[in-house]
Order: sequence, then structure tokens, then C-alpha cells
Amino acid sequence: MTQVVIVAPLSTIDWGSDNAGGVDSVCQQLLQALITTPTPGCQYEVLALKVGQSSAEYFTRYRLSEQVHVTFVPSKGKIAGVPVPGVIYQCWQVRKFCRAHRADVVHSHYWSLLLGVPKHIAKMVTVHSFGKLGRKSVSMLNDLLYERILPSLSRHRANKVTCVGEQLRQCIAQQTGINAEVVANPINPTFFAVNTASVEKFNTPTLVTCAMIHRKKGIHVAIDIVAKLNQSREVNLCIIGPVRDHDYKAELDAQIERLGISANVQFTGALSMSEVAQHYGKAHVGLFCSQEETFGLAPLEMVAAGLNVVSTRVGVLAEQPQLFISAGGAFIDSNDIDAAVQRVIQVLEDSGSAEPQLIADAFSAQRVNAQYQQLYKELAGV
Repeated sequence: MTQVVIVAPLSTIDWGSDNAGGVDSVCQQLLQALITTPTPGCQYEVLALKVGQSSAEYFTRYRLSEQVHVTFVPSKGKIAGVPVPGVIYQCWQVRKFCRAHRADVVHSHYWSLLLGVPKHIAKMVTVHSFGKLGRKSVSMLNDLLYERILPSLSRHRANKVTCVGEQLRQCIAQQTGINAEVVANPINPTFFAVNTASVEKFNTPTLVTCAMIHRKKGIHVAIDIVAKLNQSREVNLCIIGPVRDHDYKAELDAQIERLGISANVQFTGALSMSEVAQHYGKAHVGLFCSQEETFGLAPLEMVAAGLNVVSTRVGVLAEQPQLFISAGGAFIDSNDIDAAVQRVIQVLEDSGSAEPQLIADAFSAQRVNAQYQQLYKELAGV
């Protein structure tokens, strides 16, 4: 029996009830797929670093299936009664966990935590951000630690490096010389179950966007677009996502007030996956104005829900533009608001039906899980 340890951020095992961002959402999908289609001869132990708002019993081994178990641990704690930095505590937990479960293969969604894996164990990392790419600046010391020091210490600890997009792959190659393999993120099947044709829409044409509230996500651009639209027609904007930058949120509130569209803009805060899907079902067009994405999960989820989507060229949308366009997408330049407004009007008035099946074929959880299972076999020498 091959013992595979997976180290991942995870908010809940009540799938979709909590969502702490893209990586948490991805890991939830991968675990669900793993439960339904595990590889015979493999036992999977998941060390889940708790994120999100939901509660979980720490250090309790949850049985998800005969082959899959999850243990939640906090991201910070003490060693021998002494408080230590979070990354040291996490590496310590990883080392103990690998030894306790006699790991043959470790798959981590944190490159730095491979520092905690004993040297004799085969190691794989999935990179969701690297350096400044895909990462929000926290502080000078934190940025130095996570963008320079930890990557330099851990870059040679992985036997296999995967990443979620071509831009990340190129960035990793340029800075480390490592040739990572691209394995895409999966799309939550909850969104494919939305039948936008049968859902009663909001009375006023409604655009919906979904992102963590910080500057790189371009929420201010979406607000400018909606303000321009409201000069000739009434349009609403629904903004889904948790606040990660409170100063930026205050700027957005002031922008909305200044533009006189307070009645047309709604912030929902963080929602469960089913609640997000419900909002997509009621909306008319998806809008995504992010400046940078390592993958770009949200606009694909909108298409999966049957929405036509207007988006900037970021992440996998820029890497596979024809797939996005064929599925019901259209591109805008966030620096040209007037042209973006015209594109939104065109999509509102003239767009055909979205093609969610194209997204399902390319980014199903089963397909992504199968790629990871093959890599586990290769690392284990099976």
C-alpha cells in the first residue's frame, strides 16, 4: 500500500459551505474527486492547514472514505510550550505527520512546507503563486521571507514541481531553472448544475463579479464600467467576495458614492459555493476585471454556470483565449473603460448562449485528479 500525504489549505469538509479563496476551493474539489476515484493500492492522509471561518476539531482524524482521511491542524502554535513563527510550526507538524503515517509520497500545496518533509520521502509541490506573482504584499519582512528566503531554501526539495498555469511555469523557470509541469485547477461541479435559462433573473440587468476585495482584482474598474453604463441605462453590479484590504474597500465605497451609484452596487461578502452559484444564476452577465491571475477560476466558474462573461486577459483565459471565447467569453482592456462598456452592452444585447460543456471537458475535477494520480505513481515507482 502506497502512503500518500497531501498538505493543503482547507476550510471545511462540508464541501462548499465555506470558501477561503481560490486555493481552498481547488483543494476541496481535488479531495472530493479523490474520494470518488482513488487509485487502488494507495492510502491518502491529508494534513489540512485550517483556513476560513468554519469550525473544525484540530488533530482529529476524519474518515472521508476507506482510503482518504483528513486531519486539521492550526496554522500557528507552540513547540514545547514556546510560541514559534507560523512556518516553523507548520513544518514541524508536517514532519510529525509524515513520520506518523510512514509517507511514501508527499504532495504539498505549499512549497515552503517541503522543508518539513524528511529527505528520504518523494516530494511533489503544486505552486499556486511564486514570488510576487499571485501574491498580495503583506509587509516588508513578510514579503522578504515568503518571496525570497523560503523559496531559495525550498526550491530544490521537490522531486516534482507542478503549477496551475503557463505564466507561473515561465516565472518558475526564469527564477529557478526548474521546468514545472502545468496541471490546471478544477471547476466546482456546483456551477455546472446551475440552469441559468430556468432561473428567474433580477429585474434590472445585473452584472456579477467574484473576487477577494483587494486592488489587484480590479473591482474599481468594474465599478467604473457600471457607472458609465448607468449614464444610458440602469444596470446593477453584484460583488461577491471577502474583504482582504480594508483600505481598498473604503476607497471603493467612496468611489461608488462619488459616482452616484450606491443603489446599483451590492457587496455580498464571502458566500458558500451554492450561494455564489445562486447569484450567478440570477445575473445576466459575468464581469471580471482582475489585473493578474495565476489561473483565473472565477470567470471560468461563471461560464460553467451558463453566463456569458466579459473579462480581462489574465491567467488561463490569456493562455487559452479561443477556449474562453468559444465557451461564451469576451475580452476587455481594463485601461479602456469606454471600449469595455461597449463590449458589455454588446454581450448584454447580442450574446449567444454560453457553452459550459467546453469548460467541463477541459477542467473537470476528475481529469485533474487523474493527472495527479499518475504523478503519485511515478514518484512512488509504482
